[in-house]
Amino acid sequence: YAGLRSGEIRGLRFMDVDLPREQIIVRQAICRGVADAPKSGHERKVPIASPLLPLVKAAFDRPHGPTDSVSVSSRGDPWADGSLLKAFRRVLDRAKLPRARMHDLRHFFVTECFRAGAPAPDVQRLAGHRHLHVTQRYAHTDEESQREAMAAFSARMVAKGSAAATA
Repeated sequence: YAGLRSGEIRGLRFMDVDLPREQIIVRQAICRGVADAPKSGHERKVPIASPLLPLVKAAFDRPHGPTDSVSVSSRGDPWADGSLLKAFRRVLDRAKLPRARMHDLRHFFVTECFRAGAPAPDVQRLAGHRHLHVTQRYAHTDEESQREAMAAFSARMVAKGSAAATA
């Protein structure tokens, strides 16, 4: 629900969550146990989606310090590189869904943002991409989404045409 990279999920600390503003500040990623700047090289702010907000608030109910990890395993341990992926695959197996990569969730996030009508520069910033052409590679389309886009376009043109005819 935030489009974060797996390293950014592992790097998310309580001090990186601004609950009053309902936003996540992506400041670091943890890869192979090493904390570093996010892949884009700069921090970004991501509004917390409404389905994610109760989960983030629940994390704040646990005892924690400002530098503790927000997202932890069921044992309360910070995620290691492979353990987050293993947990994701267990969820897919239980749901009887095909194998997928954690990174596929970012593709899903970008695609759904575009389908919801978000402007390309906003999606680019939310995903933390430096260049818009990278964001475009993440956006997937199919015949159904193209039909929905054309229906929305048609409805808009009909409405404008009706307004013009009335004027």
